[in-house]
Amino acid sequence: MHIPQEYGQFAEPTMIVATDSQQARLFLARQNLVEEVGVVESHYPPKDDMERTSGQSPSGDHFAEQNESTKTISREKLYQALSEELMNRFHRQEFSSLILAAPEEHLNELRDSLHLDLIKRTQAFIPKLLTSEDLLDIIIHAQDALAEN
Repeated sequence: MHIPQEYGQFAEPTMIVATDSQQARLFLARQNLVEEVGVVESHYPPKDDMERTSGQSPSGDHFAEQNESTKTISREKLYQALSEELMNRFHRQEFSSLILAAPEEHLNELRDSLHLDLIKRTQAFIPKLLTSEDLLDIIIHAQDALAEN
């Protein structure tokens, strides 16, 4: 995607990562071009081995939710795989700077899971869930974060 002129360019190759508890979307920004270059997934738990809690709400509606410990393990596995993927891409010189977006309550966990070389290249942490956002919205959040730093 070409970045519209009013939003500016990225001065150096920048990897923008938008993550939640189950997947991380990777976007490579170079000057006025941004493209999605990959997705990292936790693959935990296996689809046929989902631990769920079910019940009935006060209004009578039925619900089922994933066990909280399962979500935590999924996120840990995702962040470990993400760190490895980013290190591989960094060693191949695909990017020189990094911007990471994750829900605010998970940012410290994400930061702690990253290799030190990645932390050194991280220009911004965005405390937002952006995995389902349009690419232009992700770009805008990334550029706003850069402007703040």
